[in-house]
Amino acid sequence: MADYELRIETDTAQKVARLKLSRADGSHVAANEIALRKHSAALWEGLFDTRRYVEGYEGALLFDDQTEPASAGMLLQRLGLLLGEEELGEAIVRALAEPRRQVLVVRLPTTDEIDLPLPSFFGVMRN
Repeated sequence: MADYELRIETDTAQKVARLKLSRADGSHVAANEIALRKHSAALWEGLFDTRRYVEGYEGALLFDDQTEPASAGMLLQRLGLLLGEEELGEAIVRALAEPRRQVLVVRLPTTDEIDLPLPSFFGVMRN
């Protein structure tokens, strides 16, 4: 049985995704709203297809004031920071960082709720 459920809901009109974390008993823990325009489509797709993102962009991207293209480690670090520090939100990360083993179930929107696969939705809706 899962300790937590993270439900992802999408809002095409607002171009946002809403994250809602609840305990196994259904009680609310935390929530966060993600503005999809905030990051590039490639970065969003990197969260969903990390291997392809790293293989495709390793040695090709410059972040901020870098003079050398990003290594695989740098790309993974950037994705981790994006997810952990920015998009999950502090309250969700704090709940999931409890010092015990936990099980998290992630509930994604169904194809009935959005007309694109979720990675594509995040990439397309940022525009």
